[in-house]
Amino acid sequence: MRGEENGENTGSFFNNDYSNSRFFFRLFKGKFMVLRNNEGFIDLYAFSIFFIILTICFATIAGIGFSGHRLAVMTYDWFESSMNFSSATASMYSRGTSLMINKPIARECFIKAFSRMTKTNYSNNAFTPKQNSPYPGKIILKRFEVVSGYKIKKPGYIAKIEVPVIGAKLPFIGYQSIKVPMRYYTVGRNIEI
Repeated sequence: MRGEENGENTGSFFNNDYSNSRFFFRLFKGKFMVLRNNEGFIDLYAFSIFFIILTICFATIAGIGFSGHRLAVMTYDWFESSMNFSSATASMYSRGTSLMINKPIARECFIKAFSRMTKTNYSNNAFTPKQNSPYPGKIILKRFEVVSGYKIKKPGYIAKIEVPVIGAKLPFIGYQSIKVPMRYYTVGRNIEI
C-alpha cells in the first residue's frame, strides 16, 4: 500500500508503531476505537470479560464484608447484654451489704452468659466455638476488671475481647482472620429488688 510505505495511516486505526499494542481503551480524537472500525471488537470483548470478573470479585468481597460486619454487630450486642447481666447479677448477690462491686460473681456470670449466647466453651481466657457457632476462631477475653476513680464517676466493670469475624485458609499463607477488638464498661449497681 502506498500510504503504509510512507508511514502514513491510510485506513487502519494505528500506524505500524502501535499495531501490536493492546489497550482496553484506545482513544482517537475523543472517540473509542470500537466506534470507528472492526478492530476494536476484541478490545470490547476483553473489556466485557474483565468487567464481569471485576463485578463478581466486588460482589464477593462486599458479601464477605457485610457478613463480617453483621457478625461483629451481633457479637457486640451479646457482649453488652452479658456485661449488663453480670453487673445486675453481682449486685443481687451483694444485696443487703455496702458492696457495689463483686468481681468474682460478675466475671463468672459474664463468662456463662456470653458463652451461651455465642455458642462457645470457655477455658484459658478464650471462648472456643462449638460446632454450630458462627465464629471462625476463638474469641479472646483480654481483660475483665473492676474500675473506679480517675474519670469514672461510679465504680464498675470493664471487659475487652477480641472477636474473629472473618477467617479463611489462604494458599501459601495459611489460616488468616480479621479480628475486631471490643470494649465495654458497665456500672456496678447495688439495688434492692
